[in-house]
Amino acid sequence: MRRLSEADGEPVLSRESAERVGKVRHVVIDVPGRRIAALHVDGRRRKAQMVDWSAITGFGPDSVIIDSESSLRAPGEGEELEVASGHLDLEGRMVLSDEGLELGRITDIVFDESTGELLTIETDREEHPAARLRAIGPYCVILRAGDAPALPAQAAAAGGASPRESPY
Repeated sequence: MRRLSEADGEPVLSRESAERVGKVRHVVIDVPGRRIAALHVDGRRRKAQMVDWSAITGFGPDSVIIDSESSLRAPGEGEELEVASGHLDLEGRMVLSDEGLELGRITDIVFDESTGELLTIETDREEHPAARLRAIGPYCVILRAGDAPALPAQAAAAGGASPRESPY
């Protein structure tokens, strides 16, 4: 298991040439698959480049290894351009349940470095299973509310959760 915060700035090396091709800057998330689809690599020429997860041959504690420099590509339209520009940076992004309950702000995301599968979304309040991920947007991240806990202090003070506070 790895944290995105640990991967940020990690060198990206080409297995073919054994040269450094850049460093990890951001990730592109496949929301339905709940996994990392691609990495944004800040390259030597300062141009945003992407590498698909399938081209990553190793994700170690000191570097990320890709097949070759030919695995790097320009960002695609839409989401990839937003990720490369930093507009979809996840750190500090607000997290809401799909019922509108604020769940905190993202502090980190835990993933499986061999598969790219997202495991846990950590907020400044608690951890959430990544299986609850519904959407990532420029304003917030949306999680399925089914398992969201009630706010203990407010629920106890009110003698139970009010409809607005209820995550169910």
